[in-house]
Amino acid sequence: MLSPIFALSANLCFSISTIYFAHYSARITSVWMNTVKAMVSLVFFILVVLATQTFTLLPWQTVAYLLTSGFIGLGCGDLFLLNGFVMLGPARTLVLFSFQPIIFLFTDSLIFGEVLKWNNIVAVFIFILCLVLFSTEHYRRTRTWNILGLAMAIAGVALDGTGVFFTKNAFHHSVGLDSTYANVIRNLGALSFYFIYSFFKPIDLVKKFIPLNKQDKMKVFLFSFLGTFLSLFFYLKAIKLGRLSIVTAISITSPLFATFFESAINKRAPSKTLLLCLVLFIGSYFLNLL
Repeated sequence: MLSPIFALSANLCFSISTIYFAHYSARITSVWMNTVKAMVSLVFFILVVLATQTFTLLPWQTVAYLLTSGFIGLGCGDLFLLNGFVMLGPARTLVLFSFQPIIFLFTDSLIFGEVLKWNNIVAVFIFILCLVLFSTEHYRRTRTWNILGLAMAIAGVALDGTGVFFTKNAFHHSVGLDSTYANVIRNLGALSFYFIYSFFKPIDLVKKFIPLNKQDKMKVFLFSFLGTFLSLFFYLKAIKLGRLSIVTAISITSPLFATFFESAINKRAPSKTLLLCLVLFIGSYFLNLL
Protein backbone atom coordinates (compact mmCIF):
# COMPACT_ATOMS: atom_id res chain seq x y z
CA MET A 1 0.00 0.00 0.00
CA LEU A 2 2.84 2.43 0.72
CA SER A 3 4.37 2.22 -2.77
CA PRO A 4 1.46 3.94 -4.62
CA ILE A 5 1.32 6.66 -1.94
CA PHE A 6 5.04 7.35 -2.35
CA ALA A 7 4.69 7.38 -6.15
CA LEU A 8 1.75 9.79 -5.99
CA SER A 9 3.65 12.10 -3.61
CA ALA A 10 6.66 12.07 -5.94
CA ASN A 11 4.48 13.04 -8.92
CA LEU A 12 2.85 15.87 -6.98
CA CYS A 13 6.20 17.35 -5.90
CA PHE A 14 7.69 17.00 -9.37
CA SER A 15 4.68 18.36 -11.27
CA ILE A 16 4.46 21.69 -9.46
CA SER A 17 8.25 22.14 -9.69
CA THR A 18 8.33 21.60 -13.46
CA ILE A 19 6.68 25.00 -14.01
CA TYR A 20 9.62 26.73 -12.32
CA PHE A 21 12.22 24.41 -13.84
CA ALA A 22 10.91 25.45 -17.26
CA HIS A 23 10.95 29.14 -16.27
CA TYR A 24 14.56 29.20 -15.06
CA SER A 25 15.73 26.89 -17.86
CA ALA A 26 14.39 29.38 -20.41
CA ARG A 27 15.67 32.38 -18.45
CA ILE A 28 19.17 31.01 -17.76
CA THR A 29 19.93 27.55 -19.23
CA SER A 30 18.53 24.06 -18.73
CA VAL A 31 21.95 22.64 -17.85
CA TRP A 32 22.41 25.33 -15.18
CA MET A 33 18.99 24.53 -13.66
CA ASN A 34 19.72 20.81 -13.74
CA THR A 35 23.11 21.24 -12.08
CA VAL A 36 21.66 23.40 -9.31
CA LYS A 37 18.83 21.00 -8.51
CA ALA A 38 21.21 18.01 -8.55
CA MET A 39 23.54 19.77 -6.10
CA VAL A 40 20.70 20.80 -3.77
CA SER A 41 19.32 17.29 -3.87
CA LEU A 42 22.73 15.73 -3.13
CA VAL A 43 23.30 17.95 -0.09
CA PHE A 44 19.95 17.04 1.47
CA PHE A 45 20.34 13.31 0.75
CA ILE A 46 23.77 13.33 2.39
CA LEU A 47 22.33 15.11 5.44
CA VAL A 48 19.54 12.53 5.73
CA VAL A 49 22.02 9.64 5.47
CA LEU A 50 24.31 11.21 8.10
CA ALA A 51 21.35 11.73 10.44
CA THR A 52 19.79 8.29 10.06
CA GLN A 53 22.51 5.78 9.17
CA THR A 54 26.19 5.25 8.44
CA PHE A 55 27.85 5.07 5.06
CA THR A 56 28.70 1.47 4.21
CA LEU A 57 30.59 -0.12 1.36
CA LEU A 58 28.33 -1.49 -1.37
CA PRO A 59 29.13 -4.14 -4.00
CA TRP A 60 30.77 -2.49 -6.99
CA GLN A 61 27.97 -3.74 -9.27
CA THR A 62 25.37 -1.86 -7.19
CA VAL A 63 27.44 1.32 -7.23
CA ALA A 64 27.92 0.96 -11.00
CA TYR A 65 24.17 0.53 -11.56
CA LEU A 66 23.35 3.62 -9.47
CA LEU A 67 26.06 5.83 -10.97
CA THR A 68 24.93 4.81 -14.47
CA SER A 69 21.32 5.48 -13.52
CA GLY A 70 22.20 8.96 -12.29
CA PHE A 71 24.46 9.72 -15.25
CA ILE A 72 21.88 8.63 -17.85
CA GLY A 73 18.57 9.44 -16.14
CA LEU A 74 19.17 12.38 -13.78
CA GLY A 75 21.99 13.83 -15.86
CA CYS A 76 21.52 13.42 -19.58
CA GLY A 77 17.81 12.53 -19.40
CA ASP A 78 16.80 15.54 -17.29
CA LEU A 79 18.76 17.83 -19.61
CA PHE A 80 16.62 16.71 -22.55
CA LEU A 81 13.50 16.78 -20.37
CA LEU A 82 13.98 20.39 -19.25
CA ASN A 83 14.61 21.44 -22.84
CA GLY A 84 11.31 19.75 -23.64
CA PHE A 85 9.65 21.77 -20.87
CA VAL A 86 10.95 25.00 -22.43
CA MET A 87 9.91 24.11 -25.98
CA LEU A 88 6.60 22.31 -25.36
CA GLY A 89 5.60 23.35 -21.85
CA PRO A 90 5.65 21.13 -18.74
CA ALA A 91 2.13 19.73 -19.10
CA ARG A 92 2.63 18.65 -22.73
CA THR A 93 6.01 17.14 -22.00
CA LEU A 94 4.63 15.19 -19.04
CA VAL A 95 1.81 13.78 -21.18
CA LEU A 96 4.53 12.24 -23.36
CA PHE A 97 6.60 11.36 -20.28
CA SER A 98 3.66 9.48 -18.81
CA PHE A 99 3.59 7.04 -21.71
CA GLN A 100 6.72 5.53 -20.15
CA PRO A 101 4.86 2.39 -18.95
CA ILE A 102 4.03 1.64 -22.60
CA ILE A 103 7.73 1.90 -23.46
CA PHE A 104 8.47 -0.53 -20.61
CA LEU A 105 5.94 -2.97 -22.07
CA PHE A 106 7.80 -2.99 -25.39
CA THR A 107 11.22 -3.32 -23.79
CA ASP A 108 9.93 -6.22 -21.68
CA SER A 109 8.66 -7.80 -24.90
CA LEU A 110 12.02 -7.38 -26.64
CA ILE A 111 14.20 -8.38 -23.68
CA PHE A 112 12.08 -10.96 -21.85
CA GLY A 113 9.88 -12.19 -24.71
CA GLU A 114 6.58 -11.13 -23.12
CA VAL A 115 3.62 -11.20 -25.51
CA LEU A 116 2.09 -7.83 -26.39
CA LYS A 117 -1.70 -7.65 -26.29
CA TRP A 118 -3.93 -5.74 -28.71
CA ASN A 119 -4.60 -3.03 -26.11
CA ASN A 120 -0.85 -2.34 -25.79
CA ILE A 121 -0.61 -1.82 -29.55
CA VAL A 122 -3.60 0.54 -29.53
CA ALA A 123 -2.02 2.52 -26.67
CA VAL A 124 1.09 3.06 -28.80
CA PHE A 125 -1.05 4.46 -31.63
CA ILE A 126 -2.66 6.83 -29.11
CA PHE A 127 0.84 7.93 -28.08
CA ILE A 128 1.68 8.65 -31.74
CA LEU A 129 -1.63 10.53 -32.13
CA CYS A 130 -0.71 12.75 -29.15
CA LEU A 131 2.60 13.55 -30.86
CA VAL A 132 0.76 14.53 -34.05
CA LEU A 133 -1.75 16.66 -32.16
CA PHE A 134 0.96 18.53 -30.25
CA SER A 135 2.89 19.17 -33.47
CA THR A 136 -0.23 20.38 -35.28
CA GLU A 137 -1.17 22.70 -32.42
CA HIS A 138 2.31 24.22 -32.33
CA TYR A 139 2.30 24.65 -36.13
CA ARG A 140 -1.01 26.55 -36.01
CA ARG A 141 0.44 28.94 -33.43
CA THR A 142 3.97 29.42 -34.74
CA ARG A 143 3.95 28.03 -38.32
CA THR A 144 6.73 25.60 -37.31
CA TRP A 145 6.40 21.91 -36.39
CA ASN A 146 8.74 22.03 -33.36
CA ILE A 147 10.10 18.57 -34.13
CA LEU A 148 13.13 19.42 -31.99
CA GLY A 149 10.94 19.98 -28.91
CA LEU A 150 9.18 16.65 -29.42
CA ALA A 151 12.52 14.91 -29.97
CA MET A 152 13.88 16.45 -26.75
CA ALA A 153 10.85 15.26 -24.77
CA ILE A 154 10.97 11.73 -26.19
CA ALA A 155 14.73 11.49 -25.59
CA GLY A 156 14.17 12.60 -21.98
CA VAL A 157 11.48 9.94 -21.55
CA ALA A 158 13.68 7.20 -22.99
CA LEU A 159 16.79 8.15 -20.99
CA ASP A 160 14.83 8.50 -17.74
CA GLY A 161 13.28 5.08 -18.32
CA THR A 162 16.74 3.60 -18.89
CA GLY A 163 17.87 5.15 -15.60
CA VAL A 164 14.90 3.60 -13.79
CA PHE A 165 15.87 0.14 -15.09
CA PHE A 166 19.41 0.54 -13.74
CA THR A 167 18.03 1.71 -10.38
CA LYS A 168 15.69 -1.27 -10.10
CA ASN A 169 18.61 -3.59 -10.93
CA ALA A 170 20.61 -1.98 -8.11
CA PHE A 171 17.83 -2.77 -5.62
CA HIS A 172 17.64 -6.36 -6.92
CA HIS A 173 21.39 -6.75 -6.54
CA SER A 174 21.45 -5.28 -3.00
CA VAL A 175 18.11 -6.11 -1.39
CA GLY A 176 18.80 -4.18 1.83
CA LEU A 177 19.92 -1.02 0.03
CA ASP A 178 18.34 2.12 1.48
CA SER A 179 16.71 4.38 -1.12
CA THR A 180 18.21 7.54 0.43
CA TYR A 181 21.72 6.08 0.18
CA ALA A 182 20.94 5.07 -3.41
CA ASN A 183 19.92 8.64 -4.21
CA VAL A 184 23.25 9.97 -2.97
CA ILE A 185 25.06 7.80 -5.50
CA ARG A 186 22.57 8.60 -8.28
CA ASN A 187 23.04 12.33 -7.72
CA LEU A 188 26.81 11.86 -7.86
CA GLY A 189 26.27 10.14 -11.19
CA ALA A 190 24.20 13.09 -12.43
CA LEU A 191 26.78 15.64 -11.29
CA SER A 192 29.54 13.66 -12.98
CA PHE A 193 27.63 14.11 -16.24
CA TYR A 194 27.46 17.89 -15.74
CA PHE A 195 31.12 17.97 -14.70
CA ILE A 196 32.09 16.36 -18.01
CA TYR A 197 29.66 18.68 -19.85
CA SER A 198 31.35 21.73 -18.32
CA PHE A 199 34.62 20.87 -20.08
CA PHE A 200 32.91 21.35 -23.44
CA LYS A 201 30.67 24.28 -22.47
CA PRO A 202 31.02 26.24 -19.20
CA ILE A 203 27.95 26.11 -16.95
CA ASP A 204 28.93 29.26 -14.97
CA LEU A 205 27.07 28.06 -11.90
CA VAL A 206 28.00 30.87 -9.49
CA LYS A 207 28.29 33.57 -12.14
CA LYS A 208 24.68 33.07 -13.24
CA PHE A 209 23.36 32.63 -9.69
CA ILE A 210 24.70 35.87 -8.15
CA PRO A 211 22.64 38.31 -10.33
CA LEU A 212 19.35 36.65 -9.27
CA ASN A 213 17.29 38.58 -6.74
CA LYS A 214 16.43 37.08 -3.33
CA GLN A 215 13.01 35.86 -4.45
CA ASP A 216 14.44 34.03 -7.47
CA LYS A 217 17.23 32.50 -5.39
CA MET A 218 14.67 31.27 -2.86
CA LYS A 219 12.50 29.76 -5.64
CA VAL A 220 15.47 28.02 -7.23
CA PHE A 221 16.38 26.37 -3.90
CA LEU A 222 12.79 25.65 -2.87
CA PHE A 223 11.75 23.93 -6.08
CA SER A 224 15.08 22.13 -6.40
CA PHE A 225 14.37 20.73 -2.94
CA LEU A 226 10.74 19.93 -3.76
CA GLY A 227 11.07 18.71 -7.35
CA THR A 228 14.35 16.82 -7.03
CA PHE A 229 15.20 15.87 -3.44
CA LEU A 230 11.68 15.26 -2.13
CA SER A 231 10.40 13.86 -5.43
CA LEU A 232 13.33 11.42 -5.73
CA PHE A 233 13.06 10.50 -2.05
CA PHE A 234 9.43 9.42 -2.56
CA TYR A 235 10.00 7.90 -6.02
CA LEU A 236 12.84 5.58 -5.04
CA LYS A 237 10.89 4.49 -1.97
CA ALA A 238 8.05 3.57 -4.36
CA ILE A 239 10.41 1.71 -6.74
CA LYS A 240 12.00 -0.22 -3.88
CA LEU A 241 8.71 -1.24 -2.28
CA GLY A 242 6.51 -1.76 -5.33
CA ARG A 243 6.36 -3.25 -8.81
CA LEU A 244 7.92 -1.10 -11.54
CA SER A 245 4.88 -1.36 -13.81
CA ILE A 246 2.54 -0.14 -11.05
CA VAL A 247 4.84 2.68 -9.93
CA THR A 248 5.27 4.00 -13.48
CA ALA A 249 1.55 3.57 -14.19
CA ILE A 250 0.81 6.11 -11.46
CA SER A 251 2.56 8.62 -13.73
CA ILE A 252 -0.97 9.23 -15.06
CA THR A 253 -1.22 11.85 -12.31
CA SER A 254 1.81 13.89 -13.46
CA PRO A 255 0.27 15.59 -16.51
CA LEU A 256 -2.98 16.14 -14.61
CA PHE A 257 -1.16 17.88 -11.75
CA ALA A 258 1.05 19.81 -14.19
CA THR A 259 -1.93 20.99 -16.25
CA PHE A 260 -3.69 22.26 -13.13
CA PHE A 261 -0.63 24.02 -11.71
CA GLU A 262 0.41 25.49 -15.08
CA SER A 263 -3.07 26.92 -15.65
CA ALA A 264 -3.30 28.27 -12.09
CA ILE A 265 0.15 29.91 -12.11
CA ASN A 266 -0.18 31.36 -15.62
CA LYS A 267 -3.87 32.20 -15.08
CA ARG A 268 -4.64 30.71 -18.47
CA ALA A 269 -6.95 27.81 -19.31
CA PRO A 270 -5.32 24.75 -20.94
CA SER A 271 -5.71 24.47 -24.71
CA LYS A 272 -8.32 22.18 -26.27
CA THR A 273 -5.51 20.10 -27.80
CA LEU A 274 -3.89 19.53 -24.40
CA LEU A 275 -7.23 18.54 -22.87
CA LEU A 276 -7.89 16.14 -25.76
CA CYS A 277 -4.45 14.57 -25.30
CA LEU A 278 -5.10 14.20 -21.58
CA VAL A 279 -8.36 12.37 -22.33
CA LEU A 280 -6.58 10.13 -24.86
CA PHE A 281 -3.79 9.45 -22.40
CA ILE A 282 -6.19 8.53 -19.58
CA GLY A 283 -8.08 6.30 -22.04
CA SER A 284 -4.87 4.52 -23.04
CA TYR A 285 -4.00 4.02 -19.37
CA PHE A 286 -7.25 2.23 -18.61
CA LEU A 287 -6.97 0.36 -21.91
CA ASN A 288 -3.71 -1.16 -20.71
CA LEU A 289 -5.47 -2.46 -17.61
CA LEU A 290 -7.61 -4.80 -19.74
